Parts: sequence; C-alpha cells; structure tokens
Amino acid sequence: MVSESKEANISDNMEILRIPDDVAADIKEVDDDIVTKALVCETTKKPFLVIKSELDFYRKMKLPIPIEHPWQRMQERTRLEHSIWLYSFICPQCRQKLYTVYTPEEQDNIDILCESCYLRKLA
Repeated sequence: MVSESKEANISDNMEILRIPDDVAADIKEVDDDIVTKALVCETTKKPFLVIKSELDFYRKMKLPIPIEHPWQRMQERTRLEHSIWLYSFICPQCRQKLYTVYTPEEQDNIDILCESCYLRKLA
C-alpha cells in the first residue's frame, strides 16, 4: 500500500495502478473504471486520482493519462513559466516602452509593435 493514501483521499482498499506498467499509453485503451483506482506518480511516488470529467477531457482531446501527480505537474508548469524572461523594447511607431519575450538580438530581426500600432497596421 502507498504511504501517502490518507493525504491524497485514497481509501485503503482502493486498487493501486503503477504508471506506465498498469495503465495503457493510448487513451482509447483506458477503461472507465480507472476513476475507481489510484494511480502512482512516476516522479514522486504519491498516489492520485483521475475523476470522470478529467477522463472525459483526456478522451476528447486524445491525451494520455498523466504519469505525474497533479501537484508535480503544477510545479513543473510553474518552473517553466518562471523561466520566461521579458525584455524591454520601444515600439518603433509610437515610442511606447513595452516588454517582449524576444531577446534584443531577436528584436533586431523582426518588427515588433505595441498592440495599438499593430491593430492600426492591420486595419
């Protein structure tokens, strides 16, 4: 039995599935009863559940069942989001100072405008 079961709202008699060994990689092959079982995170070894609406979403989007606990996924997204750097730039048309994900070197090769100037250019 997984030690974290009480914290994860997993009942003691719930079947535990190890990912990827016990769970099909193709969402088409995943049975509806997966919502009655606990999955064990490949990274943290913590158990987690997949609820019916989540399973429906994965099927609709043709996504596999996640291999990581939801908190692990959120930590990874946060880490990625915090690795985005913003660089200042001046709109060449109105001279407004703004920020972009493009480095100063990349800014030299592309035409970056503020939203207002961009929309005027499209009109």
